[in-house]
Amino acid sequence: ATGRRRMQTFSRRIEKMSVASAQALFMGYSVLMGITLSSWLYLFQLTSVILIFLLTGLYYGALAAYGHFTNRSLAGYKSILLSGLIFLILSLFIPGMTAFDSMISLFGIAISLGYTAYDTQRIREFYYYYSGYPDMMEKASIFSALQLYMDFINLFLYLLRFLGRQRD
Repeated sequence: ATGRRRMQTFSRRIEKMSVASAQALFMGYSVLMGITLSSWLYLFQLTSVILIFLLTGLYYGALAAYGHFTNRSLAGYKSILLSGLIFLILSLFIPGMTAFDSMISLFGIAISLGYTAYDTQRIREFYYYYSGYPDMMEKASIFSALQLYMDFINLFLYLLRFLGRQRD
């Protein structure tokens, strides 16, 4: 029942948006993230960035596969993941948290990996829920791609903060 309610809430949100608007939202976010990432990448050694990108791909792929192939529902983790995300956002505004940067980075890695599995499983649910509605399926696929993109970027950034070697 909660899965159907969640789908209905999601459905109401994307029904109001056109496919072109959803695509523009995705492209706009991607451009802004590209600009932001370019400054981050300037701070770290190129070999470190490449190695962490490969590591991110490995972890991301493993958790996405788990989320897709598991028969266990990950819906129960939604509140834990959301609470963790709120903590990560709030930790940006708490002065003196730099002393705990490694712990926050590890926590961010765990939350990003959790969201990767959770979002991958939700995409499978969207596919079954929207099959037969091509317009809705297209919008859901754009939003799903945006979610997975954010999961990957967040995982990459937290791994970079934790393991990355800064330029001298």
